[in-house]
Amino acid sequence: MNIVNNLEQIQKILQDRFLKSRKSVRKNIALGIMALIKSESCSLPEIAVQMSSINNCTAASNELRISRFLKSKEFQIDDPMWRDYTALLFDLLKEVGFLKNGKTIAINVDYTSSTDEFSILSASI
Repeated sequence: MNIVNNLEQIQKILQDRFLKSRKSVRKNIALGIMALIKSESCSLPEIAVQMSSINNCTAASNELRISRFLKSKEFQIDDPMWRDYTALLFDLLKEVGFLKNGKTIAINVDYTSSTDEFSILSASI
């Protein structure tokens, strides 16, 4: 079993899956993933603090970096990115042995919206 444990490994996985995304986008996603793995919660300040231990920038600058990245046009979830993201999740689940070829899996999907401007789609396996 290959456990993802460093930034370069995550960037390689993203490079193989997110072919249409720019290198800087993949790097920011990889930094976010590593910071989330290290975080005790999913709060922006906690993620920024953990990111600081990876890239040696201040927590304040990382918080601004994350905020700007999430708002950028390059990170907007369009159909190709959604498909790449979903395929990546399934690849990772296969890698750690949670999914096996030929087995049926149940997926629970929830769709909600607090305004007309955006919707939240979540799925769990």
